[in-house]
Amino acid sequence: MRTLGDKVNNFFTLGFLVQNYDHEPIYLTNIADRAKLYGIKCVMFKPEDVQFESLVAKGKTFNPFRKAWESDYFPLPPFIYDRCFYRNGIDFEKTKKLVKQLKKYGHILFLNYGLPDKWSLYCVLKNTNIKPFLPDTYLVRNSEEVAAYVKQNKCCILKPVTGAGGTGIVAVFYYKEQFLLKYIIQNKQKVRIFFQHNNMKQFMNHLLKKNAYLLQPLLPLRNKKNEPFDIRIFIQKNFIGNWVIQGIGVRVGEKNTFVSNLAKGAKVLSFNKWLKKKHLTLQDKIVKDMKQMINTLLPILDEHYSPLFEIGLDIGFDPKKEKLWILDINSKPGRKIVLQTNPSLETQLYDAPLLYAQYLFNLKLRKDGTI
Repeated sequence: MRTLGDKVNNFFTLGFLVQNYDHEPIYLTNIADRAKLYGIKCVMFKPEDVQFESLVAKGKTFNPFRKAWESDYFPLPPFIYDRCFYRNGIDFEKTKKLVKQLKKYGHILFLNYGLPDKWSLYCVLKNTNIKPFLPDTYLVRNSEEVAAYVKQNKCCILKPVTGAGGTGIVAVFYYKEQFLLKYIIQNKQKVRIFFQHNNMKQFMNHLLKKNAYLLQPLLPLRNKKNEPFDIRIFIQKNFIGNWVIQGIGVRVGEKNTFVSNLAKGAKVLSFNKWLKKKHLTLQDKIVKDMKQMINTLLPILDEHYSPLFEIGLDIGFDPKKEKLWILDINSKPGRKIVLQTNPSLETQLYDAPLLYAQYLFNLKLRKDGTI
């Protein structure tokens, strides 16, 4: 495996594309500090501070001697690590448009082009071999579709087409001709009961005006304590462009809630400890199915969305059917679950984008015929 002790003869600039300079200061600063061992210079800039006419950006350059970021103007870097987290709204659309414009320049390589919205991604994946791992998913157009589904199936879950961290998710139940909705506001679960369809319709239409939603069955992804849980797999590409699993953890949400995101108060358990509590036959089945899922999914993502550097794969496990489901795929995953389950990987996570950027740099040199 490549180590930092290997001789480095190549020098280039890696840029961090951010929406604000305070979002991930520790993570990006530690990467920049490690970069000097690779002969890599690091800069940081916002999409709106790019001067597209001159291909110059106003931003910050990391000073390895002072270990600090300094205001600077610099040419657009040849390699970019996109750390913008998009949300709905005017700023979202403006930032997304600027980043899309940056990606048109052939001399600039993004470590991660990212993934499309959840509906677009589902439309691609449902026509591949990964479909058996996908819950049935529908694009919601109006409240009548939601009402009709829950009247027949008793419950469902609604997820925003764009978004992350569990924000905006709504669980809908139908019981004794009543609609019960559970949703999260400011990290607290709220409950609304509607005795008439018209009242629920008004609430739902207001929700759909703010964002497009997907409808999925509310899968029984709970443990014996009635706590929701899922499995997060953090995967990155290494110094030769191969996918490697950096860490796996189990996220457990609060009792009687319906999400297990860390941002919503979930706790993290070791995957191995969780797995060992299952009987041996089930352990083997979970590991086998997980390997099949990952080995099927990753080539599909590479085929449709390359270049990709990292993903967070969220998996649900149905204890009754002993079945795995793909719940979400995030191209800008957090690292908290890896660090909480294995803190010794911290330095390795700082090195990973540098190693992959160097891999892309060497590929570019070969393609250009300079080495």
